[in-house]
Order: sequence, then structure tokens, then C-alpha cells
Amino acid sequence: GQDMAQSISQTNGKLDVEMLDLDVVIEGIVSTLEGKNLFTFAESDKIMSEYFKKTLPEKALEGSLEFLKRVEKSDKNIRKTETGLLYEIVKEGNNRRPDIGSVVYLMYEGRRRDGSVFESTYNDYQGEESFPMEFVMKGWQEGLSMIGEGGVIKLWLHPDLAYGETGNERIGPNQALYYYIELIAVI
Repeated sequence: GQDMAQSISQTNGKLDVEMLDLDVVIEGIVSTLEGKNLFTFAESDKIMSEYFKKTLPEKALEGSLEFLKRVEKSDKNIRKTETGLLYEIVKEGNNRRPDIGSVVYLMYEGRRRDGSVFESTYNDYQGEESFPMEFVMKGWQEGLSMIGEGGVIKLWLHPDLAYGETGNERIGPNQALYYYIELIAVI
């Protein structure tokens, strides 16, 4: 049981554990161990495909929208752009602001909506990271353009401004994300 739970938890955000019906999971385990599969392998593949392609993205989007609504109402300093980006400028920085052709040097931390950290230059890397602005996600492009070198911003990204409907290897589909970003330098 513990090994199975660890396997599920290692899906790195691809499987929303809150959406699992544990009674059905346990029933599937018990029946399979007893040699009485609930579904054929083809039926099981179809069910899992439906879950990952339709159910999971839909439920994740609902959860993300609820999360962003709570964030927006939680603090009068949080502002919203036309694209749905929620942000709070902690420190303006100087007048040197990045544009799409810039390379930015950052310190940052990214969190899922449950508060878990999925990446952090403060913990994972040897200091600041550099990124060409043209290759960062839309939410970063928009948010970083609001501050100058030396600035600090908090961003709450709608899934469309982050990794979208498909997610990536660490982030599931339709996930709203939070970032704390220090803009160290603009080249």
C-alpha cells in the first residue's frame, strides 16, 4: 500500500490525488488480487485515457479558477490584468525593464496551488538563473515587464499563462501557479 501511494505521489502533479475515489481504487486492487478484474485491459485503458485527457484537465481548471478567485479577493494589493494575470509588485526596481528581446537573470520560487514548491533557485540551483524573455511562459513575460532591474514581483498565473491544458513533466494540466520572482539583471 505504501509503495502504491508513493508511486501515485511521484506523478509530480500529473494526477490530482484529491480527485481519486479511494473506495474504487481499493476495490480495483482487491478484485485484481483476487483474480477478478473489474475491467478488461482495453476497458481500463479507455477509462484511464478519458481520465487523463478529459476529466483531469476539466477538474484541474475548476480548482485553478477557484484558487485564483480566492487569491484575488484575499488582498487589496493584488491587481489583475486583462489577460487574467494576478500580480503584486513588492519592489519596483529601476527603469531598466525587460522586453521580449531581453535576457533576464532571476531568483525565483514556483509553487502549485496547494503550496508545494516545484522549483526554486533558492533551493535547487546555484543562485540566479538566466532566461531569454522570448522563451519564458506568457505570465512571466507580462509580469516581468512591469518591474525593473532589482524589482520583486509576485505572480499568480492562470493556466493559460503558464503550462496550459497539457502541463509538463512536473506540472499537471490546467494548473494555476504562484511565483515569487526577483529580477536581478536585464541584458
